[in-house]
Amino acid sequence: GLTPISVHDQVVVDAQGRETTRDVKQLFVAERDGVDHYWVYFQAPTLPVVQGLRNCHVSAVENMPELGIVVAQLRLNRSLAKGESVLVEHRAAPATPEPSDRTVERAFLGQVRSAHTEVLFDPACLPLAAERFIMVDGVERVEPVVIVGRSVHALVLDFGPGLYGVRWEW
Repeated sequence: GLTPISVHDQVVVDAQGRETTRDVKQLFVAERDGVDHYWVYFQAPTLPVVQGLRNCHVSAVENMPELGIVVAQLRLNRSLAKGESVLVEHRAAPATPEPSDRTVERAFLGQVRSAHTEVLFDPACLPLAAERFIMVDGVERVEPVVIVGRSVHALVLDFGPGLYGVRWEW
């Protein structure tokens, strides 16, 4: 019942090269009256704790450690009318951070107008090189990303379905 318009992921990597938080801002438009929740899932070696930060709260969580997946239902603060938009924000933070696999990616089952991923590095643990990758129908495209200060970012427009993200080398 919700169509994603834009997504912004901000990932923080600490001085030990561990992903400590992933804040996600999403702009949705309701496709029908009465929409009041959406689902998110994360796949990681250490399952994150998910919390709602803006205009939503966690109403259900399913941890599947054997698959390395956590699925959370985020309930909106109120039901939406058809055509109404909402900006939501949630955080996923591992209970015990582990070294990053040097990749941040996002999969889309449908199309999104814009998706932006930003990785913020501790100044003591800056990457040497970074690249953006896009995978559609099993074909991967890669291009270098400029490291600016302590961050790298990637942007895709009118994208999906597919997978995109950034990866880096220490």
